[in-house]
Formats: sequence, C-alpha cells, structure tokens
Amino acid sequence: MREECESFRNSCRNLPPKSDRDPIWSPPSVAYIEPEIIELVKMLQKMGADIMMNSHRTYVNQGVERLRGCELRCMPDRNQAVSFAVAALATGGDVLIDRLRHDAVYSFLNFIQRMGAEFRVDSDGVFVRAPQGKRLRPSHVEVEVHPGFMTDWQQPFTVLFTQADGMSVLPETIFEDRLGYTSLLKQMGANITLFSSCLGEAPCRFKHKNHVHSAVIQGATPLRGGNFALPTDIRAGMCLVVAGLVAEGTTQLSNIQELQRKYDNLVPKLIEMGADIRLVDAPARAT
Repeated sequence: MREECESFRNSCRNLPPKSDRDPIWSPPSVAYIEPEIIELVKMLQKMGADIMMNSHRTYVNQGVERLRGCELRCMPDRNQAVSFAVAALATGGDVLIDRLRHDAVYSFLNFIQRMGAEFRVDSDGVFVRAPQGKRLRPSHVEVEVHPGFMTDWQQPFTVLFTQADGMSVLPETIFEDRLGYTSLLKQMGANITLFSSCLGEAPCRFKHKNHVHSAVIQGATPLRGGNFALPTDIRAGMCLVVAGLVAEGTTQLSNIQELQRKYDNLVPKLIEMGADIRLVDAPARAT
C-alpha cells in the first residue's frame, strides 16, 4: 500500500487556496479504493480537507487554506492479518486477529470458507479456525484489484494450497514476476507447476505476453525444512516463514531484515500463537 499512498499524496500536493474554486482532479482517472486509501481520505477530511470521490472513481480535491490536527486510530495491517490467519490455518490451528475489520478482509474470508475453514466476526475482531478432523479443500483463487483477492495475499495462500486436498489454481493478474518464490517451496517438497497462459476468468493484462503468472498447486504434500536466504520481497519472505511452520524438521531463514521491517514483533506474535520459532544470531563472518 505504500506505493498507493504515495500516488495519492502526490495528487494532494500544492493544492490552490479555497478562493480558487477550480477543483483538482487527482490521477489516476480510476483511483485506488483500497481500505487504506479510504482511511487516508477520512483522515484528511477530519483535518479539514475538502475531498470526495465522484461516480467515476476519481478523487476531487478542493484546496483549503490549511489543515488541522486530528485523532485517528490506524486500521490493522490487513497483509499481516492474512499472513497470521494463513499460518494458523496451514498448521491446523486457529487465531483471533484483534480489532480487524470485516470489510478489510471479506474477500479473503470468502475463499477460506470455500476451502472449509471457519470464521467468526464480532466486536473483538476476526477469528479463523482450520477444519477439525479433515483437510482443507482446494480452490481457484484469482488475484484481482480491490475489492477482489489482493495480490499481496497470494504468496502465503500458496502455502495453504500445498496443504489442501487436491488441485488448486492461482492466476496472478496484477504484477509480473510474482511467482519466483515458488522455486523455494518446490525445494521444500511442494508440487507446483507454473504457466504463462491465463488460467483465470478475470481480464488479464498478461494475455499473449508470455509472462509466467499462473500456478497450479497439487496438495496435500508434506513439506520439509531447509536453509534459505529470504528474497527481498517481504511477501515471499513471509510465505517461507509459514512454510517453515508447516514443514517437518528445522527451517533456518537468513536475510530477514526486510521481513522484520514489515512485520513488527513477528517472532513474539508467532510464539504467542504456539509456533516453535526463535531468532538466532547469525554466525560471524571470517576475516
């Protein structure tokens, strides 16, 4: 979401004073509507901004003299929330994500429900639980723009598919080169085949471009531990953490700086969930 917030922020710079009544039409013409962006709009409105979205999904910013301070409770990070939920489901457990709003993850909840998982939404947050006494069902999940299935969720979800009983299909329609991490999962025993053809029904920007962007995952497959240097893609890094929790044996992960930057207190949170995980000092380099 950082890139989206930066794009929105750029559209709000150098607004004219309120006496200049020409509105500023913010690019892009079809604006982002992710929950984080809507939260930003509401915050700016609290601060005195004159801002709205019209029926064409374009933000219109009318300049004001100044903005004032406001009080705001930041929404939970839905990428973190889904990662922890998938970790619980992939290992046959459950977790309550405190204060998580339903609207931020409702497409995710829809897919795990199809796979046989249970969930509950109440004033405490969102509770998810793996099916008891049986495996998850396979599914077909197409990555789409909001309000569809988020591209940042597909990496941990791929681990979940390795534990589902049957063949799952995951087409990535937003970004190219988002499936490179699957080579590491295959080293852990995952049965994953990649395709450049479109395996989904949603309009795909990669059609006829020969980009590898679809994955077929055959489960359920046991995973085995290993030693890996995490890729700089934090989503792929978290995917390997989840895979390590599922795998038999010990998994050791290095190059974790980016992962720790995105996931605050990752290890203590996983330990609280019951994971056998710890931080260890990297061996000193020979001089």
